[in-house]
Amino acid sequence: PPGDAEIACVEGRSFSIARKDTAVLIVDMQHDFLSSDGRLGQYYKGEPLAACIPGVQRVLAAARKAGALVAYSRSHRYGAALREELVEGDDKGYAIIDSLKPEPDDIVVDTWTFGAFASTGLEEEFRARGIERVLLCGVMTNVAIFATASQAVDRFFRILVVKDACAALDKEWHEMAISLMNEPQANAGHNAQPGLYFGEVATSEAVATAFTEMASNEKVSPPPAKRAKIE
Repeated sequence: PPGDAEIACVEGRSFSIARKDTAVLIVDMQHDFLSSDGRLGQYYKGEPLAACIPGVQRVLAAARKAGALVAYSRSHRYGAALREELVEGDDKGYAIIDSLKPEPDDIVVDTWTFGAFASTGLEEEFRARGIERVLLCGVMTNVAIFATASQAVDRFFRILVVKDACAALDKEWHEMAISLMNEPQANAGHNAQPGLYFGEVATSEAVATAFTEMASNEKVSPPPAKRAKIE
């Protein structure tokens, strides 16, 4: 459906957003995952997950200025042998990092599954507010982001993944997950119909630009979008 602004996506496509039906969903941006002394973060050097924080901050700031709905998910589970130590209880490690702290009017759900919809009331929260389009940010791209995107699509939400506002513990895992969510879901010749993408992908800069346009009520479209070409 048409929106108040258009996000310029990869591959020359675009994604419409509207203040009335678009939400930003920030997934698992918790101290335990992102801090060097977190229950998971302490096992990984180089802060691979924290690299996405600036992108999430950029999207969040622009979304708030535009009056878009913001939602958060907090994970109660991850890993195998480490699981009992991870994100347990209402402590600092479990909390969203300070630079992305939720505000009183934001939605916050606690998940027991990798995806943010299956074990929460998030779908009901979104439906009650008329949300149809969801922009995904957070960690980990190949786990919670991928699962949340899948669950969202199965519930008939349109999704966009903000590439540099997501991260995984390995760059290749991140890139593979992005590719799986962005590429046509059929081989050439299988189906001539467009729209076979799992979801769209864009940068945080492109998302922030669109939100800024929406906030100023000046709709500026990106270059004409290209449809999937499947022969």
